[in-house]
Amino acid sequence: MELILGISVISHLCRSSSFSSDGSDVTGSPLVFENICVEDREKDVRIVYVWVGLRSLKGWYGPNHWSVILKLSNGQYVCQQKNTNHYVACKVENSLGDAARQTWGEKGRKVRTSCYGECDVSWSTFHSEFTEYSEYTFFTGDCQNYARKLVDYLNKKTVGLFPSENGPEFW
Repeated sequence: MELILGISVISHLCRSSSFSSDGSDVTGSPLVFENICVEDREKDVRIVYVWVGLRSLKGWYGPNHWSVILKLSNGQYVCQQKNTNHYVACKVENSLGDAARQTWGEKGRKVRTSCYGECDVSWSTFHSEFTEYSEYTFFTGDCQNYARKLVDYLNKKTVGLFPSENGPEFW
Protein backbone atom coordinates (compact mmCIF):
# COMPACT_ATOMS: atom_id res chain seq x y z
CA MET A 1 0.00 0.00 0.00
CA GLU A 2 1.39 3.41 -0.90
CA LEU A 3 0.01 6.79 0.08
CA ILE A 4 1.17 10.05 -1.37
CA LEU A 5 1.06 12.83 1.21
CA GLY A 6 2.40 16.06 -0.20
CA ILE A 7 6.04 15.30 -0.87
CA SER A 8 6.20 12.16 1.26
CA VAL A 9 5.63 8.66 -0.03
CA ILE A 10 4.91 6.10 2.64
CA SER A 11 5.65 2.54 1.62
CA HIS A 12 4.81 -0.44 3.81
CA LEU A 13 6.20 -3.11 1.51
CA CYS A 14 9.33 -5.16 2.06
CA ARG A 15 12.23 -3.47 0.28
CA SER A 16 14.30 -5.60 -2.01
CA SER A 17 17.82 -4.47 -2.74
CA SER A 18 17.55 -4.78 -6.48
CA PHE A 19 18.98 -1.28 -6.83
CA SER A 20 20.65 1.27 -4.66
CA SER A 21 20.73 5.04 -4.79
CA ASP A 22 24.02 6.71 -5.57
CA GLY A 23 23.07 9.26 -2.92
CA SER A 24 23.58 12.11 -5.36
CA ASP A 25 21.30 14.52 -3.54
CA VAL A 26 17.92 14.85 -1.93
CA THR A 27 16.16 14.71 -5.30
CA GLY A 28 18.25 11.71 -6.38
CA SER A 29 16.78 9.59 -3.60
CA PRO A 30 13.01 9.40 -3.27
CA LEU A 31 11.56 10.87 -0.10
CA VAL A 32 9.99 7.81 1.46
CA PHE A 33 9.17 6.45 4.85
CA GLU A 34 9.31 2.68 4.86
CA ASN A 35 8.40 0.12 7.42
CA ILE A 36 9.93 -3.33 7.85
CA CYS A 37 8.94 -6.47 5.92
CA VAL A 38 5.24 -7.30 6.10
CA GLU A 39 5.97 -10.74 7.58
CA ASP A 40 7.88 -9.11 10.47
CA ARG A 41 5.27 -6.50 11.44
CA GLU A 42 3.71 -8.59 14.19
CA LYS A 43 7.07 -9.68 15.59
CA ASP A 44 9.06 -7.73 18.14
CA VAL A 45 11.75 -6.52 15.74
CA ARG A 46 14.46 -4.62 17.60
CA ILE A 47 17.06 -2.03 16.64
CA VAL A 48 20.32 -3.72 17.61
CA TYR A 49 23.13 -1.48 16.27
CA VAL A 50 23.63 2.19 15.36
CA TRP A 51 25.95 4.00 12.93
CA VAL A 52 26.09 7.61 11.73
CA GLY A 53 26.73 7.96 7.99
CA LEU A 54 28.44 10.99 6.42
CA ARG A 55 28.67 11.94 2.75
CA SER A 56 30.30 15.09 1.35
CA LEU A 57 28.01 17.73 -0.09
CA LYS A 58 30.85 19.57 -1.92
CA GLY A 59 34.23 18.01 -2.53
CA TRP A 60 36.47 16.44 0.07
CA TYR A 61 36.80 19.64 2.13
CA GLY A 62 33.17 20.73 2.28
CA PRO A 63 30.28 20.09 4.65
CA ASN A 64 28.76 16.64 5.07
CA HIS A 65 25.21 15.34 5.11
CA TRP A 66 24.54 13.04 8.08
CA SER A 67 22.25 10.02 8.32
CA VAL A 68 21.60 7.39 10.98
CA ILE A 69 21.95 3.76 9.92
CA LEU A 70 20.26 1.12 12.04
CA LYS A 71 20.65 -2.65 12.07
CA LEU A 72 17.43 -4.50 12.87
CA SER A 73 17.11 -7.89 14.55
CA ASN A 74 15.40 -9.28 11.41
CA GLY A 75 18.57 -8.67 9.35
CA GLN A 76 17.39 -5.49 7.61
CA TYR A 77 19.11 -2.11 7.77
CA VAL A 78 17.53 1.34 7.85
CA CYS A 79 18.89 4.69 6.68
CA GLN A 80 17.04 7.53 8.37
CA GLN A 81 17.92 11.14 7.62
CA LYS A 82 16.52 14.62 7.86
CA ASN A 83 15.67 16.41 4.66
CA THR A 84 16.41 20.11 4.16
CA ASN A 85 12.69 20.86 4.49
CA HIS A 86 12.75 19.36 8.02
CA TYR A 87 10.99 16.14 7.07
CA VAL A 88 12.48 12.71 7.66
CA ALA A 89 13.24 10.14 4.97
CA CYS A 90 13.63 6.49 5.91
CA LYS A 91 14.80 3.68 3.61
CA VAL A 92 14.80 0.00 4.53
CA GLU A 93 17.50 -2.09 2.84
CA ASN A 94 18.89 -5.62 3.10
CA SER A 95 22.57 -4.76 3.73
CA LEU A 96 24.62 -2.21 5.64
CA GLY A 97 26.25 -0.99 2.42
CA ASP A 98 22.95 -0.46 0.62
CA ALA A 99 21.51 1.42 3.60
CA ALA A 100 24.64 3.59 3.93
CA ARG A 101 24.54 4.47 0.22
CA GLN A 102 21.11 6.06 0.76
CA THR A 103 22.85 8.92 2.60
CA TRP A 104 22.44 12.04 0.49
CA GLY A 105 25.45 14.01 -0.70
CA GLU A 106 27.63 14.68 -3.73
CA LYS A 107 27.38 12.06 -6.45
CA GLY A 108 30.36 9.72 -6.50
CA ARG A 109 31.46 10.45 -2.92
CA LYS A 110 31.90 7.63 -0.44
CA VAL A 111 29.80 7.26 2.68
CA ARG A 112 31.91 7.17 5.83
CA THR A 113 30.40 5.59 8.91
CA SER A 114 30.91 6.02 12.63
CA CYS A 115 29.94 3.16 14.95
CA TYR A 116 27.90 4.05 18.00
CA GLY A 117 27.38 0.50 19.19
CA GLU A 118 24.66 -1.79 20.28
CA CYS A 119 21.22 -0.89 21.50
CA ASP A 120 17.96 -2.67 22.23
CA VAL A 121 14.99 -0.56 21.18
CA SER A 122 11.75 -1.83 19.67
CA TRP A 123 11.39 -0.82 16.00
CA SER A 124 7.65 -0.22 16.44
CA THR A 125 8.27 2.14 19.38
CA PHE A 126 11.03 3.98 17.52
CA HIS A 127 8.97 4.10 14.31
CA SER A 128 6.02 5.63 16.18
CA GLU A 129 8.24 8.17 18.01
CA PHE A 130 9.83 9.55 14.83
CA THR A 131 6.91 9.67 12.41
CA GLU A 132 6.91 10.65 8.76
CA TYR A 133 4.49 13.53 9.29
CA SER A 134 6.59 15.34 11.85
CA GLU A 135 8.96 18.20 11.32
CA TYR A 136 12.26 18.17 13.16
CA THR A 137 13.99 21.39 14.05
CA PHE A 138 16.20 20.49 17.00
CA PHE A 139 18.04 23.68 17.95
CA THR A 140 19.39 24.63 14.51
CA GLY A 141 17.22 22.24 12.52
CA ASP A 142 19.95 20.42 10.62
CA CYS A 143 20.75 16.80 9.79
CA GLN A 144 23.62 16.74 12.30
CA ASN A 145 21.46 17.61 15.29
CA TYR A 146 18.81 15.17 14.09
CA ALA A 147 21.43 12.37 13.98
CA ARG A 148 22.71 13.35 17.42
CA LYS A 149 19.17 13.23 18.82
CA LEU A 150 18.56 9.74 17.39
CA VAL A 151 21.84 8.31 18.71
CA ASP A 152 21.13 9.78 22.14
CA TYR A 153 17.58 8.35 22.08
CA LEU A 154 18.74 4.88 20.98
CA ASN A 155 21.79 4.24 23.14
CA LYS A 156 22.45 7.35 25.25
CA LYS A 157 25.74 8.11 23.48
CA THR A 158 26.91 11.57 22.50
CA VAL A 159 27.93 12.33 18.92
CA GLY A 160 30.60 15.02 18.88
CA LEU A 161 31.18 17.84 16.45
CA PHE A 162 33.17 15.46 14.26
CA PRO A 163 32.07 11.79 14.36
CA SER A 164 34.89 9.28 14.75
CA GLU A 165 34.50 7.69 11.28
CA ASN A 166 35.64 4.36 12.73
CA GLY A 167 33.25 2.21 10.69
CA PRO A 168 33.27 0.84 7.14
CA GLU A 169 33.20 3.07 4.05
CA PHE A 170 30.94 2.52 1.06
CA TRP A 171 31.13 3.88 -2.50
